[in-house]
Amino acid sequence: MVISKEMYDLQNSVSFDFFHAIIDKPVQQETYLSLIVMIFLLVSNPLYASSENAIFNITYGDLHPLQKMDFYPGSSKRSIMYLHGKGWVAGDKSDLYQGIKPLINGEFNVFSVNFRVGHRTAPEAIEDVLCAYQYIESFSESAGLSPRHISIMGRSAGGHLALTAGLIISDNKNHICKSSYPPYAVINLFGITDLLGLHQYDTNSPLANPKHDFPRKWIGDTARVLVISQKFSPINLIHSKAPKILSFHGTKDSVVPFKQAQKFHNLLNTPNELYPMQDKKHGNFGRNGWAMIVSKIKTFLRS
Repeated sequence: MVISKEMYDLQNSVSFDFFHAIIDKPVQQETYLSLIVMIFLLVSNPLYASSENAIFNITYGDLHPLQKMDFYPGSSKRSIMYLHGKGWVAGDKSDLYQGIKPLINGEFNVFSVNFRVGHRTAPEAIEDVLCAYQYIESFSESAGLSPRHISIMGRSAGGHLALTAGLIISDNKNHICKSSYPPYAVINLFGITDLLGLHQYDTNSPLANPKHDFPRKWIGDTARVLVISQKFSPINLIHSKAPKILSFHGTKDSVVPFKQAQKFHNLLNTPNELYPMQDKKHGNFGRNGWAMIVSKIKTFLRS
């Protein structure tokens, strides 16, 4: 069956307007409503059960057009929330990087999330990720997926957001878009763990490119880097109830120094694993390296 892009977009819109109306109300008959949702999706969207079954541009907020996500259904009740990279100032949910692409259309449900990006936008991306996670949790509860088995995964700047959100949510503090359950796990692909440390590296180290300094670009003012770093650097958010964390980082990474990952993992007192990618740079792990990473991610999330 062939449908136009316009019809596909309309079907997605109608499906999720209906779905949003359900999850915004108290659930009194969870099983019954879950069945209605799944039947409605299958009937209204013929691609939902096909090999190209993604549902695009689901809105999770009303503050900005970038507050959208794409949903790639899997065969289990476990889910991964994926966050793209590009230094908090660019990037898109359609950028399905090596670490996440092999996991799509497999065992795990994948939610690829957009968030507000750009110069001088910190900490909006973190607020968006927290709200997206809350939405995915509500989605999971109503659609028959497991809200207790949602893991957050990100690369580079997305790795920073995954770690930050995972630590904030699991600390059970009041914050914007508070969730009911902590993340099952966090997968960190060469993410930033110390914003101030990266800013200092970019401005002082001969190994760095001073034009990068993405923390300053994202935060917008050198004077605010310290304040934002104190509040939103994973290394400053570690606590005893942190979710289990799996990281991969190149030992010759000149964009985000490997020592950031080392220092962060040395401070964790909850289950965690750091895999040094020997002699590799920022995400340039090669086919075999990425195959190993995907295999270890699957094992980690099944355990």
